[in-house]
This record gives sequence, C-alpha cells and structure tokens, in this order.
Amino acid sequence: MEVRASGAWAVRKIVVLCLLLSSACGGAVNATPATTGKVPEAGTFTLTDSGCQYDATARVASGSFSARVANNTADRAHFDLWKLNAGHSYAELLAHVNEEGRRLQSQQPPLGHPEFASLVRSLPVEAQASGVLTADAGAGIYGMACIRWKLAEEGPLDMYPAGPLMVGQ
Repeated sequence: MEVRASGAWAVRKIVVLCLLLSSACGGAVNATPATTGKVPEAGTFTLTDSGCQYDATARVASGSFSARVANNTADRAHFDLWKLNAGHSYAELLAHVNEEGRRLQSQQPPLGHPEFASLVRSLPVEAQASGVLTADAGAGIYGMACIRWKLAEEGPLDMYPAGPLMVGQ
C-alpha cells in the first residue's frame, strides 16, 4: 500500500509540474488576458459609386487601432491603408490615388504603388457589405485607397482616396 501511495503522490507531482510548465510556456491553463482594453476606433471609411468618405476623429494614439469600412457599391472593394514615409504629405497620396483612379477609368496603364508610402493593410470587402480593418501603427500620417473591383476579380474599376488619419501625433 505504501508503494501505491507514494506512486500516487509522484503522479500528482508530475501533473502539477506539467500544469505549471504548460502555464509558463503559454499553455491554456485557465489563463485570463492581462488587459481587456478595447482597441481604439479610428472612424469609418465608406466607399460609394462616386467616392470614398472618411468620418472620424482624425487622430489616434500609436499602437493598435481599428476602422470600420463600408462598401456601398455593387462591386467588390479593397480598402488599402497606406503609411506615408517621413517627409511626405497626405496631399501626395491624394494626388497619386486620384491619378490612379483617372487612369483606371480611362483604361490607361496604372501608376503602381506609391514610392513615398508603405502598404500597412489591405482588406477586401464584398459588395454591399462592411468589415473592420485593424492595424498596428506607429506614429505618422496615413491615408486610405478605396478601390472598386470587378466582380469576376479581373482587376480594379476605380480608386478613391480618403483621409488623412494621424497616428500618435
């Protein structure tokens, strides 16, 4: 009997040790998140047949944030969030996206991605639908390119700018 009791005790030690190791290594042992804070909302970007509107507080703190995106068109859409490189202004992104939209409408070759900005996130949204774009963003100036896509995924139809969104400034 004494051997079984010490054997049972050894099994308990091993189970406790495994639970502690699992917990220390990120295992799911009834862990609760340290923070339950909500991600700051940066507003709403709404794509229509005639443009893209940004309704928001134009400033959020650096770090994670979310923005609602609404596609009020009969086409698919992509919402592309761009961070401007240091020394560049939102006016440059505005001009680039407007020119890209003009080229799409007149079936001219595209300009391509702007060299003065970095793509942070792209979120596809079906026709007449909405979604939430989340991003981890450092301080800077951001802008959105709202892009209407052909339903057959053949490529973009039109493109509109929206913004600016100021992060951590």
